[in-house]
Amino acid sequence: MLLNLRLSSAVALLLIASCFNTQINAAPASGQLPASNQQVTTDEDNARSAALSELAESLPVIPTAHSNKPDIPAVATQNLYADLSHAHVRAVMKAVADWQITNKPEATTVARLTGKTDPRQWSYATFFTGLMAWAEHSHDSHYWDYLHHQGQLNQWQMAEDIYHADAQLIGSLYIGLAEHYRKADYYSRLQQNFDSILATPATNSTFIHPEPSLKMMLHGDDALKRWIWADALFMAPATWMQLSTITGDSRYRDFAIAEFWATHQHLYDGAESLYFRDSRFIEQRSSQGQKIFWSRGNGWVFAGIARILDQLPTTDPRRAEFIRVFKSMAKRLAGLQTDSGYWSADLLNQQGLQIPETSGTALNTFALAWGINAGILDQENYQSVVRRGWRALAEAVNTEGKLGWVQGMGDSPAKSSYYESSLYASGALLLAGSEILKLPNPDKQCRAKNLEVTIGNPDKALPLQSYTVELRAENNRNIHKLLSCVNKVITVKDVASDQYLPNQAIDLDNDGQQEALLFQVNLAAGESRSYILGTADSNPIPDTGGISYSRIVPERQDDFAWENNRIATRLYGPTLQQTGEIVSGFDVWGKRVGRNVINGWYKGPFTRTNNYHIDTGEGADFYKVGNTLGLGGHAVLINEKLYLPETFTRARVLTTGPIRTVFELDYDQWPTPLGNLTITRRISLDRNHNLFRVEMHWQNTGTQHEQSNIPLVIGLSNKNGKTLELQWRSDSGILSQWSNLGDMWKHLGTALVVPRQGKTALQPAHEAHHYLLQTTHTRSEPFIYYAGFCWEKSLQCDNAKQWKKYLLTYASNLKLKPIIKIRHN
Repeated sequence: MLLNLRLSSAVALLLIASCFNTQINAAPASGQLPASNQQVTTDEDNARSAALSELAESLPVIPTAHSNKPDIPAVATQNLYADLSHAHVRAVMKAVADWQITNKPEATTVARLTGKTDPRQWSYATFFTGLMAWAEHSHDSHYWDYLHHQGQLNQWQMAEDIYHADAQLIGSLYIGLAEHYRKADYYSRLQQNFDSILATPATNSTFIHPEPSLKMMLHGDDALKRWIWADALFMAPATWMQLSTITGDSRYRDFAIAEFWATHQHLYDGAESLYFRDSRFIEQRSSQGQKIFWSRGNGWVFAGIARILDQLPTTDPRRAEFIRVFKSMAKRLAGLQTDSGYWSADLLNQQGLQIPETSGTALNTFALAWGINAGILDQENYQSVVRRGWRALAEAVNTEGKLGWVQGMGDSPAKSSYYESSLYASGALLLAGSEILKLPNPDKQCRAKNLEVTIGNPDKALPLQSYTVELRAENNRNIHKLLSCVNKVITVKDVASDQYLPNQAIDLDNDGQQEALLFQVNLAAGESRSYILGTADSNPIPDTGGISYSRIVPERQDDFAWENNRIATRLYGPTLQQTGEIVSGFDVWGKRVGRNVINGWYKGPFTRTNNYHIDTGEGADFYKVGNTLGLGGHAVLINEKLYLPETFTRARVLTTGPIRTVFELDYDQWPTPLGNLTITRRISLDRNHNLFRVEMHWQNTGTQHEQSNIPLVIGLSNKNGKTLELQWRSDSGILSQWSNLGDMWKHLGTALVVPRQGKTALQPAHEAHHYLLQTTHTRSEPFIYYAGFCWEKSLQCDNAKQWKKYLLTYASNLKLKPIIKIRHN
């Protein structure tokens, strides 16, 4: 009997139905996972096809549209590991350079106010500087042609205010082109302007930064004729140093060095080995009482010092002090890099959401890589920092080559956006890549041989369908060798069908070493099948149309969203909570296409008739969460009262790719009668799956109830439509729901699957809005469960019977351990 009233001493799972007339179906039924987009059947394998066809009907394949390319990371969709391989670095650099050239640069704040753009200003000049570095490595003359054309369009002139540091960076382009084309007249006007500055230097000595104003932006300020802000130390000094190098006149170098140290004296914080952006921030403190150090501002200085040292002769005794500051900054910045490889916009604020920011990350990565190449920084200590930084940058580049997650123009830490790109960030990435290409090339390190992996399904009754195989490096030295081939694309070929399968290498601890290889198999009951693992120079698999993907969404109240080719889900963010609305339950986003939709739905523009609550063919957000657990949220149940957590406080994406996305969410100070609870949830979603995995870890909080067990509940909201069918299967740990949402949205199946087995009990409802599963959980162990859904209009399921069959096979697959044998091919 499925409903057993005895309680297990290990775990007591109990179903609390919120309405007494809900139908409880106890009869077990066999089922099958929905057909995978990557399911392989061949004419040569008739026996296998026959075995699969005899199984009960499966859920139809979700249709994959071929238009509207998904806006997703190129690295993930191409299955390239974002490492320091020269081939991979070149691919990323070329994509970014080509996209930025094709897509006209954005206007500056001044340009937006005046209606004019000026390709001589700093944002353009930063891109041109990076593009010159790429042109040197690309061996493609069209980049030099493009840059030469820009110089001609500018008539080799600076912007109007020649004293302003932002106007001086463009000189690096002219000097670089003069060296390449051997044309001294390309920098003649620049030299005339610098001679004028030397003849009549600015005399301001206060280094007090004026408050930004419209007048200052349009007409400048005399105070800004000196380099009184951190950004200036990238924009100006290297151009002066380059002019000394190409002319042999040391006056320009001497001027730049004197001005640099004058700025350093006012803005450098020796205790932190960091620079304030300008004088306004010296006494300012954050809401946490910390000093405010801007990532991009320090990136400008750090990269600026690298460019100064690159032009300063090795015999010059003034190098020593620059090197001392450079090494101090390197050590400090390396320690401030986040787990995801980025540097936070506010460097000392490590407690926030860790929203990616690529402009500061690119500048820091460039300077660190330059330091290794120059012999100033120890490769053993810093190359892993460079690797993490480059990986973060590469993962922020989408399929078209657009670099996202850029903080817009500003002068202080602020949120970035997935959609935000800019010239200066693209230029900084190209600078970083150019230095990485000078590091020792790991392309020659691949010594892995092809492997044959045989996988067997031990279940004689049910198939393994879209089963994710995870081959870990620590368990097999040959897998370890294969995963060490960062210069190659790893391939997985089904021997019987001679077809390549999507795969993904993962590095969840972000140490630069790939930990495991993932790919999915489809095996009939009792079947064994062989796969060849190898390497290739390029990806042999066409674009699958979508990946398993997740990200923080600062554009919409810091939501967190994730999806695969079947479902999309989100959690509401902490910014929404600040408005007084606390929503911690999982939301349901119904998809009708296999491609990724999150970035398109969040992008807008949002109008009354254009938003993700309206189905225009891709699906929609039709689910109501409110103050409930939604789809599989968690709470504490004490004295018949639910204590829901507040929203997450931090979020970290660990991996995205063709097979799996993994991320972590932290919940701080969750108030309950047991004290304030602190947990971390690691959530993962695999390709072709309708359920995501939730792994909960409890943190010590020092409360008096630290050793007590947790009366934990997970649940499904009953506030969406009318529940037609509810089933609890204690033998499989499945709670399934089938609801009628009305004529517009049709039917929705939701479910919880708890792998841990034990006796269960059914009790009357004590809570009005949920169907709940309860366990008394030990804090020392993680609690693992699965939650998911199937929407009728997605064409993945037509009725409750199909949904239950899918869940039964899914739960059965969770228990199985396939038979895996690995040998050299």
